[in-house]
Amino acid sequence: MATNRIAELRKRARLTVSELARRVGTSGPQITRLETSQRKLTQQWMEKIARALRVSTTELISNSTTEPLVDEVEPAVLKGFDDVAAAIASRGLHVYRVVVASVERAGLTPGQLIAVDQSEAAVANIKLGDVVLVSAPNPGARLLRQFVASRMVITNHDGNNIAMDLSEDLKVIGVVIPPKVHAVG
Repeated sequence: MATNRIAELRKRARLTVSELARRVGTSGPQITRLETSQRKLTQQWMEKIARALRVSTTELISNSTTEPLVDEVEPAVLKGFDDVAAAIASRGLHVYRVVVASVERAGLTPGQLIAVDQSEAAVANIKLGDVVLVSAPNPGARLLRQFVASRMVITNHDGNNIAMDLSEDLKVIGVVIPPKVHAVG
């Protein structure tokens, strides 16, 4: 789960819990529950609180990072399966190998092969919770993120997670096709 920064941002804005509650239109105890993660921070709460604090919704849950972005996937070559590779590509699909554990809680781990639908239709129909392939500027890194809200993606792994607002520079270029789990027996 992402780190909640409401209390930090409230204090930076020199607001008390009561003052923030009044701006949001709720009670002080409700704000305290949200700050301490005793209450789920929904998209609706994020939008209200972000507006009251004059920050983006991403800032409420992300830690700033100065680490350079690196490719979290690499194109996979299906050696000896040229016909299969051609069929996959003809449908707008691409096969990648996961190289960074950025969405391991979503079931994708380093070394795993994944199929990504990079068609316009797939990108236009992203659903909440989908794992997506994101293109980032400088140095043009490909990132795996989980789609969590309108225009927002997040890492999903153990430890502190990072949220990002989608923009002209940071955009979804594909949707990971969830792997099927086959029962053996």
